[in-house]
Amino acid sequence: MDKELKQGKTGKPSTQQPQQQSQPWEGGGCSDGENYVVNVALWKKRFVEYYYHLLQTASQNCRRGGDDLLLGFKMFDQNRHNVEEAMRLSVKDLKDYTLFCSFARAGHDIFRARLNPHEFTELYESLLAAVTVRILSLSLSLSLSLSLSLSLSLSLMLTF
Repeated sequence: MDKELKQGKTGKPSTQQPQQQSQPWEGGGCSDGENYVVNVALWKKRFVEYYYHLLQTASQNCRRGGDDLLLGFKMFDQNRHNVEEAMRLSVKDLKDYTLFCSFARAGHDIFRARLNPHEFTELYESLLAAVTVRILSLSLSLSLSLSLSLSLSLSLMLTF
């Protein structure tokens, strides 16, 4: 059987070695550890984006009403754990606060209908905390930038 697989169309054994496909995340000169980190980060990003789009679709179905409403609720119910995990990953691992806010905006109606009041409140409190952290980090970087530019301006003024 192995002989048959190695032979080409002519019946003679093939001398060509199978070509290995390079993956988009594989860069030249990267160690296996670096590739692993890149692969995990890529997997997390794809996971989060997939469940964000699934939540958007479920939400759109709910807005249409009728049978689509039931389909939207079913999509969310079947994937609720993964949607919640994707939301968590978007903030904790990817530090993508904009995407987390997009999750909350896309799934607001479904969350209101499917989560109990305590879960709903916790979700929006975590959203508020994420937005606050983002605003504070932006204001901190802005203030550092302004203070550096101000000190640079003062040092240039003193030099001349």
